[in-house]
Amino acid sequence: MRTLKRNKIQVSYYLYNGKTEDTDSSGNYTGEWSKTYLEPVTIGANVSPAQGNANVEGFGIAIDYSHIMLVEGTDSPITEDTVIQIGDVYYRVIRKAKSLNQLRYALRETEWDGVVIPTPTPTGDNNG
Repeated sequence: MRTLKRNKIQVSYYLYNGKTEDTDSSGNYTGEWSKTYLEPVTIGANVSPAQGNANVEGFGIAIDYSHIMLVEGTDSPITEDTVIQIGDVYYRVIRKAKSLNQLRYALRETEWDGVVIPTPTPTGDNNG
């Protein structure tokens, strides 16, 4: 089944970039770590209405998810570490399923206070 263009909404995703060690106001390490993410990328995706039941065929029995998101194509960089933003609400990808011509993601609503790392802007040729 293909995704229809008229059913797509704008969705932003933040790719996981690793962890950084937290520091206090004096610059001392606190021993705690924060996940870091790259700047958001906006795409068009089909997102189901809010759901509360697990999809036995797609993701198994023990899945608790809020929405299903369908992305056309099978080469999306979105993984289970990615944070999705739909409007003002953030979701974590909890499962990914690949079919012949699309990817299906199970999303769960989450509180998110992740750190976004700006993508470096190329400044020119560094060949010296």
